[in-house]
Order: sequence, then structure tokens, then C-alpha cells
Amino acid sequence: MLLMAVGLLMAKAPRNRYPFPLYNEGLVTDTPKTPETRPQPPKLLPLIVGIGLLAFFAGVFQMARNPSQDLPDSALVGKPAPAFTLERLEPELAGQVLDYNTVLAEGRPMVINMWASWCVGCKQEAADLERFWHAYQGRVSMLGLALQDKVEAAREFAEDYDQNYPLAMDEKGRVGIDYGILGLPETFVIDAEGIVRHRFTGPVTVRELEAAVLPLLKKRGDGA
Repeated sequence: MLLMAVGLLMAKAPRNRYPFPLYNEGLVTDTPKTPETRPQPPKLLPLIVGIGLLAFFAGVFQMARNPSQDLPDSALVGKPAPAFTLERLEPELAGQVLDYNTVLAEGRPMVINMWASWCVGCKQEAADLERFWHAYQGRVSMLGLALQDKVEAAREFAEDYDQNYPLAMDEKGRVGIDYGILGLPETFVIDAEGIVRHRFTGPVTVRELEAAVLPLLKKRGDGA
């Protein structure tokens, strides 16, 4: 009789249509989401994030302080430089393009500097690049390519740092990919035949550029 009574009570009791508790749409009210039962973020997460950010900015600061490095073993050194055609950055030349092959056809060694307005090292080398350009203008072709930057920000940078050599804009950084750059700034020295002879990572100096370019000028019979 006792078993029959229990069976009747169970048959009359309301049944849950779902095999597991549901905590959405208010279907379960006997297990409320109190602060004690809600998932809590790991207590170490802010510390981990802070350490990661500190390491990132320390790396950026160290790259800015480091002198440039000439990479003679770079995969591109000793090979033809990738050609490109980009829109000119100078406001007065808007709509015109800077074509690598056209510049190469002038028959002079070439210096290509890749930079951006947000790059700390680019600001450090700007004066040296301008001094080199003034000293070797007409004997060396020089191009400045702004990578992954905004046009207005790049133009403001060029004006603030008095960049007077030809400039072009590569908003998507495709030329940087073709050249396999590791970061900004990077500078490539190319001979009159279009072969990459030197690759500098980090802020470059007038002395380093002269050491790379003068042998190329002498080879053409255009010594000091």
C-alpha cells in the first residue's frame, strides 16, 4: 500500500520537460545566480595583462633606442629589389604616382626609407635622412615610403620633419611585405642595376648611408 501511495504522489507531481537545469529564461528558480555562484575571472588576469603590456612597451622603447643594424645576410640582399608603383604623398603632387622602375632608369644608386608617422625611430632618423639627401641629391635617388599610415598624419610628419625628397603612400603596407621588413624604420640601399646591397633596420645615420653608398658611386666613376 505504501508503494502504491508513493507512486500516486509521483504521478501527480509536475515534471520538468528538460533533462538538465536551464538557467536562462527563468525556467529554474530554485538555484538563483548569486554572486557566489557566478563564474569569477581569474584573480591573476589583471596582473598577467599588465605584465604583457609592460613587456610590449619595453620592447618598443628598446627598438627605438637601438642603433640601426646592417643585415648583409638578409634574404633580399644581393637580389633585385621588388618594383612598386605608389601614389605620391605630397599634397601638391596628389594624383601622381612614384614608380620604382622609372626612378631606377635614371641610373643612380637608390635609397628607399620605409617609415610611418607613429614610428619613434622614424623621428630619430629624420634629420639624418634629410642631411644625406641634401648632400647627395642628384647623385643618389632617394625615396620615402609611408607604410600603414593615414595620409594626413604622414603629410604632417613630412612637413614637421622637413622631408623634401620624393615621398609616396602605402596605406596597406604591401610594399613592406614584398621587401620582408621586420619593423619600422627600415632602409634599403640599391645599386644602379636594381640590386639590393644593404638593408638597415632601425634609425639610420648619415655616416651609415655614406658608408653604403660611396662604394656604389665609385663603381660608377662618381667618387667623393
